[in-house]
Amino acid sequence: MLARQHSSIDQLDLDPPGQKPRTLVTAVTGENSGQQLSPDSKKLVFQSDRTGGLDIWVSDRNGQNAIQLTAIGTTGAPRWSPDGKEIAFDVGLGRDWREPRAIFVVDADGGTPHALVQDSFSNPVPNWSHDGKWLYFASNRSGDWQVWKVQRAGGAPVQVTKQGGFAASESPDGKYLYYSKHNLDSPEIWRVPTAGGDEMPVYPGIRPLDWAAWTVLPKGILFVGMEGAEGISVPSVNFYDFSTQGVTHLAVLDKPPFWLAATADEKAVIFDQPGQEESHVMLLENFR
Repeated sequence: MLARQHSSIDQLDLDPPGQKPRTLVTAVTGENSGQQLSPDSKKLVFQSDRTGGLDIWVSDRNGQNAIQLTAIGTTGAPRWSPDGKEIAFDVGLGRDWREPRAIFVVDADGGTPHALVQDSFSNPVPNWSHDGKWLYFASNRSGDWQVWKVQRAGGAPVQVTKQGGFAASESPDGKYLYYSKHNLDSPEIWRVPTAGGDEMPVYPGIRPLDWAAWTVLPKGILFVGMEGAEGISVPSVNFYDFSTQGVTHLAVLDKPPFWLAATADEKAVIFDQPGQEESHVMLLENFR
């Protein structure tokens, strides 16, 4: 018997506060995660295994009219280009993060995906620069996890961080590159000027649940951490304000998500939520 965990994609409106989350992509078809809104906020991209393998899907913002973009079976971490015309994602060529993983790009309207970074290293979690000319990604090609970048037009990857880095996101104004320090639980968030400079931690109070449970917005960083009192912790949506350099608590979630996205106006968060486990009984014939 095999147990499989469902996950849905939900939205929580932060303005006005106290709203109830609503489901955008249903959990009845296995995993649905890695979500991100298109630049115009009209479409949603996500990864789903509803057809068996894990592939990239695009739907309306409310989760309706979902269309399968890839049929590879080992895809993940989809991200829109700034102009909304392309989607970058990673493709697993092995069983875990340490084995080869490639960066692919596909037209948002469909077509044949093509590789941008594919070699003997692991190259996961791509993300675009604000002008669409570069793609950032994590890579172990230097011996440990660092942030690298490659031109959208192609070419040799360029190393960005030297002190450790994983999932990266450029600020909307293009001045800084923010990234999780590592791919373990509760990473620090660091930043480095895109023009070059020192790698520095942003603020000690920003400790998302994982490397994907945060997002950079024009006015600050939204993230989900664990907060509580008297030994009871709950997943909490928080906002770090660039201007005040302080953290504000915004909402509590029922279950801890892994992925977090947000609307550009900072009024809503979109996140994955684990659902009920389903069990499968498999019969193996001639097994020895």
